[in-house]
Amino acid sequence: MMGFQYEGEAQRFLQALRERLARFGLQLHPEKTQLIRFGRYAVQQCRERGIHKPETFDFLGFTHCCGVRRNDGVSKSSD
Repeated sequence: MMGFQYEGEAQRFLQALRERLARFGLQLHPEKTQLIRFGRYAVQQCRERGIHKPETFDFLGFTHCCGVRRNDGVSKSSD
């Protein structure tokens, strides 16, 4: 799992990782490797794109999802 603030950075990293692994005859598993919106602005960005809510992901036995704090409506990441 890797986290990036900007989508462009995440895409560049993913491409560089694929190229580096390919030099050793390796590749990322296509069903297990994906870019998702997550974190502070994920809810807002998904709504702007017409997506109901951000994706969740499982890591180390926990399902991670983005939520909104009830007291001030600010998005937050929660485990």
